[in-house]
Amino acid sequence: MAFFCGVVGWYYGVFFGMVVLSCVMFFLIRYELFVDFLVWSKWRVVFIFLVMSFGFACGLVRSGWVTMRHEDAVRGVIARGVVELEGSLSNDPKVASLGQRVMVDIGGVGDVEISVPNGVELWRGDSVRMRGKIVEDVRYEVKYLKMQPVKILSVGEPVGFFGMLTSVRRYFVVRMQALFPESVGAFMVGILAGGERGLSEEVKGDFRRTGLSHILAVSGYNVSLLLQLGVAVIPVRRKWRFAVFGFLLLVFIGFVGFQASAVRAAIMGFLGVWAASLGRVKDMTLILLWSGFAMVLWDPTMLLFDKGFQLSFFATVGVMYVSPVVMRWFPDKKSGLIESFVGTLAVYIALLPVTMSFGKLPLIGLITNLLFVWFIPIAMTIGSGVFVLSFLVYPVAFVFARGVSMFVSWYFFAIHFFSWLPFSVFEVPPMSKYVVVGYYVLLAWWVCRSERAVVSVITSQRPD
Repeated sequence: MAFFCGVVGWYYGVFFGMVVLSCVMFFLIRYELFVDFLVWSKWRVVFIFLVMSFGFACGLVRSGWVTMRHEDAVRGVIARGVVELEGSLSNDPKVASLGQRVMVDIGGVGDVEISVPNGVELWRGDSVRMRGKIVEDVRYEVKYLKMQPVKILSVGEPVGFFGMLTSVRRYFVVRMQALFPESVGAFMVGILAGGERGLSEEVKGDFRRTGLSHILAVSGYNVSLLLQLGVAVIPVRRKWRFAVFGFLLLVFIGFVGFQASAVRAAIMGFLGVWAASLGRVKDMTLILLWSGFAMVLWDPTMLLFDKGFQLSFFATVGVMYVSPVVMRWFPDKKSGLIESFVGTLAVYIALLPVTMSFGKLPLIGLITNLLFVWFIPIAMTIGSGVFVLSFLVYPVAFVFARGVSMFVSWYFFAIHFFSWLPFSVFEVPPMSKYVVVGYYVLLAWWVCRSERAVVSVITSQRPD
């Protein structure tokens, strides 16, 4: 946590970072998350203070080193005017009326957004050589780079191990879109491998306005299914599972394109398997923090500027900590509908500042998530089954896929109906950084106080 505060301190000011660190220390002491803190010797208190200070300093140093190296490279490229650069596509092209928009990862410079005509065939992982002028722009209060105008000089297919996985994903996408028509095929690909390639703008807009965009992102659910399948079909001793499943998770996140939600879920899954292999009790709080630490250590900008990372991280926080507190509001805790509603509400509470940073608040999502998310496991099973069946009896798989497409089309129609409602989305201003900190301080206080109250009640009811 001190490292995270150091990252915040670099980008928003050391004083602001120290304020955040002070809030963290307050909760650690006030709610006895440091066990027996008040009875520790002064030397142990000093030791903890030094450790937290060291973590804070590491966050500052790591962020500063990454930022200065990046800014030097960016200033050099901008100053050169029209340049020729080469990089790899870090996502699938997003098709718009004026052309495709795609991010190109250029070594030393970072992601650069380019726009190319719709007729150019580009895939995630392709290497692209291009000519144009690099400029800075701002979107959602975050600076990013773009090249304009762009001339594509050459396009090459990916190479290496992860390039092979990218090629496999490309084959998977093409085959699924051949089996299922238009947006239905893209939907099947999205829930299995992530991404929005092939989805019409209307369908993507409907998913955004109804708060269902997370369906098209690979998350912990996909990783948990993968691990369950691995346990069922791979005969390996428990002490070696972390190595086998670690490689399996590496292949999976390479296949889906290193999406932030997938990487976070894969790291958490690996740490959980590792703890089980060592015979230790899994502490989900530590697993979540170590997962976030590994990702932010690699790229400190994720913590404050990567919306995918923020959505994934705080959604997990909502499920783990806010959901149990909200559940106490409902007497009938065995109802599946109540559990689904509580889970959705908890995630909305945890994600409120992140959601508002987009300028829109899809409140209808509290209803649509209850009505539509249940279909996703069924659709994933059907999509996987049709893909495997296509290698055995392609005509049967094709006919079956077309029949399933009729039901998915009705699914899209129902989502479109809710997105059409006038109260589905509200325009809201983004929260300031001080309001965001205040919001999460109050949220943490509410959760910690509720948990402590429950523990006190349980303790008082124990017989002497």
